[in-house]
Amino acid sequence: MNNINLIAIMIPMCEKAIVNDYFKKVNQLYPEIYYYENIVAEDKYFSSCGHINDVGAKVFTAKKLKDFFSYECS
Repeated sequence: MNNINLIAIMIPMCEKAIVNDYFKKVNQLYPEIYYYENIVAEDKYFSSCGHINDVGAKVFTAKKLKDFFSYECS
């Protein structure tokens, strides 16, 4: 009716995050969720453990645009 497509993704977490294979387990249960947990993995891309910084956001956004909208970022 509204032509809305939900795109579910698993977001990156810092290297210090203890997730005990949480993302892998979720991905096994729900393979339709895009596994983006490792797109930016180094702590240099995070302002805090759960929040990416400006550089990390640019890398993460470029990947999503390329994958979902066939758009190249430079």
